[in-house]
Amino acid sequence: MASTTEGLVVRIDRKVIHVEIGLDVVPCTVRGRFFEGQDDDPESRPVAVGDRVRVEVGGERGAIEEVLERRSRIARPRPRDPRNWQVIAANVELLVIVASVRQPTTRPGLIDRMLVTAESEGIEPLIVLNKIDLVTDAEANAFAAPWRALGYRVVATSVPQARGIEELRAAMAGRVAMLLGHSGVGKSSLLAALDPAIAARIGGLVAEGTKMARGAHTTTSASMHRLAFGGHLIDTPGVREFGLPPMEPHDLAHWFRELAPLVKQCRYATCTHDHEPNCAVKDAVTAGKVHPDRIATYRKLLDELKGGGERMARHDSF
Repeated sequence: MASTTEGLVVRIDRKVIHVEIGLDVVPCTVRGRFFEGQDDDPESRPVAVGDRVRVEVGGERGAIEEVLERRSRIARPRPRDPRNWQVIAANVELLVIVASVRQPTTRPGLIDRMLVTAESEGIEPLIVLNKIDLVTDAEANAFAAPWRALGYRVVATSVPQARGIEELRAAMAGRVAMLLGHSGVGKSSLLAALDPAIAARIGGLVAEGTKMARGAHTTTSASMHRLAFGGHLIDTPGVREFGLPPMEPHDLAHWFRELAPLVKQCRYATCTHDHEPNCAVKDAVTAGKVHPDRIATYRKLLDELKGGGERMARHDSF
């Protein structure tokens, strides 16, 4: 006899939604009413990894009856239509932004872009400065200084030196975390140091996805894994680009911690802090109260928002 229960979406294939219920993962279908007005493209599905869902379970399979309200989302522009967005992860609680000072050097603007997403979605951000064995402490501290000054938590890590691993593990424990960072910053080695078993499972899924991709598009890029030390990790090996969340240009400053308090002092409620007169943000910039890298990122992101869909398609890539 079928029963209804709540579960957590951990993986999405073309035909199956994998839902964690207790300690088991149950393959599920989605009720047809969820697809009204949508095509058969898996990217159009109204279900994302990390969603809490209500499932009717009968035997070894289930059917998703309801997607519960999301607390947060990570989305990206659709490749074929950058004006529309695909949710790739839901209910993320901790956005772990992995960066490196050298080999490769992470652009500060990419970190700021991710921070804007975290702030606008109510997700706690954590900046991980990896590969610090390749730089001096002075170089690492200088790189992290602008974000630490704004109250962002920065954890310095080195896998060869086993430095910062326990601090990062403690920060992620019991949370739904997501690691983001461009290629080469050491996400895989960091994950292997945090939880070797989960790193092996993710590696297997990536290999499987690569093999399947040679035929039809059958798997989504995101998957969720239970961490040995508590909590879950959402892995997104397929995410190579990171765009801004949809917002109005005049809302952007609200998601920069140093600019948000100044917004109410501007003459116009819809001030974009670009060309308008009597602008408190521009005054603060002129007075040297805003870090040059941060205001440069703000202006670049503002330009993207004003440019619309075509400009949004040319966002930072990993």
